[in-house]
Amino acid sequence: MIQKITFRDQVKEELLGAMFSGEIEPGARISLVDIARKLDVSVTPVREALTQLTETRIVNYIPNRGFVVSDLNENEALDLYEAISLIESALLLTCQFDTQAIIGLEISQKSFLNAKSKTERVHSDMMFHKTLIGPAKNNLLKKIIEDVRIRVFFYELEYMSLDDLKVNSDESHDQIISFLKEGNLTEASAVLRLNWKLSIDRITSKMRVEEKHIN
Repeated sequence: MIQKITFRDQVKEELLGAMFSGEIEPGARISLVDIARKLDVSVTPVREALTQLTETRIVNYIPNRGFVVSDLNENEALDLYEAISLIESALLLTCQFDTQAIIGLEISQKSFLNAKSKTERVHSDMMFHKTLIGPAKNNLLKKIIEDVRIRVFFYELEYMSLDDLKVNSDESHDQIISFLKEGNLTEASAVLRLNWKLSIDRITSKMRVEEKHIN
């Protein structure tokens, strides 16, 4: 069945891509007119796309200011990481991994290990997780995860150093792949949850240190 792709959906994907690339940063105001001009559409689909993004808190609407990419804060970080941990680990338990799927994960892991910068490494880490739940059949949950992943990306990029990413993910990724090769989804899911917990623990710790310095 051919899916109808609306201007709103296309604009939303363009906006998410700009956020994921770092072109649009947390706290940035989004001009409907500028986006509409850039994408050669009316302001209506831009407004509709931004309104959708407010539902997942990626964007906020502020009276007299308009749409703004949400700033980073500890409470949101805790909510986001809990959500992505719970949904990803649950989806993983529903997956079936054939040889091709395992190879895809190994390729993603190789890209992660070979990344030369923090931005590249965060992108590679996100791709590993996206590949991990690729075999899942629940497309609605996968779509929810993709929206959450954009916000998680902001936190990873802002608060995780290259060394943190290495400590958090190198061994965890390899363990997940090993358990999947054995067909042990339960252990793979447990390692995945631990991987996300280590990330949020480091990030919230750094956010608290930063807050103390500000005050």
